[in-house]
Amino acid sequence: MKKVPQRKTVIGIVGTAKNTGKTTTLNCLLKEAARRNISVGITGIGYDGEEADTVTLLPKPRINVQPDSIVATSERCLDISTAPVEILHRTGLYTSLGEILITRVLRAGLLVIAGPGKKEELRIILEKLKQYEAGCIFVDGSLNRIAPMSAADSVIFTTGGSRSTDIALLSSEMHAIESLFILPLAPAGILSATESVDVPLLLEAGDVDDLLPVIGHGLKTLFISKYISPAALVRLSDYYTNGPVSIQNIILPDPFVLLMNENIVHTHKSILKLQKHSITVSYRCLPKLAYITANPFFPEYTGNTYSPQFLNGTELLMQLRRSCSTPVFNTQETEPSLLFNACF
Repeated sequence: MKKVPQRKTVIGIVGTAKNTGKTTTLNCLLKEAARRNISVGITGIGYDGEEADTVTLLPKPRINVQPDSIVATSERCLDISTAPVEILHRTGLYTSLGEILITRVLRAGLLVIAGPGKKEELRIILEKLKQYEAGCIFVDGSLNRIAPMSAADSVIFTTGGSRSTDIALLSSEMHAIESLFILPLAPAGILSATESVDVPLLLEAGDVDDLLPVIGHGLKTLFISKYISPAALVRLSDYYTNGPVSIQNIILPDPFVLLMNENIVHTHKSILKLQKHSITVSYRCLPKLAYITANPFFPEYTGNTYSPQFLNGTELLMQLRRSCSTPVFNTQETEPSLLFNACF
């Protein structure tokens, strides 16, 4: 039976580390979409879907695809997948595994996904998936390749023991991530309605020092259109503590520019410091944070091999739910229909 196209929604799934349950979550959502006869598209940022973890060699869940799914993946991935596909379109975009192809799955099986690594390329792929009647589109990603995820309408984060075996740290990090997602959208027209300056990149603390003659006198809005590093963010927040700065609004492209560093908790503290000085931090684009999934599993190195170990799952869920207002689920213990509905 032909899949029924739905409202074209892009759902990103972001793993905070390898083995935090990202693929398990994706497989659960794909299975539920198939049960509802909903047409789906699938792609990924970078490479995923391998049979075993490339570091620990422990078995990994692979991506289970159903007939008529529209999948964007790199050409060489088809050689190591079990699901036969029909090639619909050659995109002219390439990864290290060859050209990214738009394909239609002919029979159910396992598929390896390797998609675009740049935001502009991901947007092109998503538009093409929508053209082929993929109503609900899933994008597989991770923190270390998160920048293109601003193309998503909603985002799921997966975390767990593979990120850290310190449950308190996991809870603090997810609270920081959630807090960055509840910053507001910038008002329409603010850049033209106020005295503003557009700075594409602030990579180092010294870049902020160079801006001081500008941000110290008269201007009201600072738009950082591409990226600000943690060091530059700290220096910027220090200026508001140590002296007068006229900038009242800081606008960023999206939350993901603040997540491209290892210490997200520290980044959140810098944002809080700016807010303490009545600075409004907002975004041009803001996907919805749909929910968080928690996976107790982590690989433990013993001797010359890794073995599967598990955190206290009840304690992990309890602390995450205490720290976050966003729903937190254990994928393997939650009804797939609830997980699917919470994406929208």
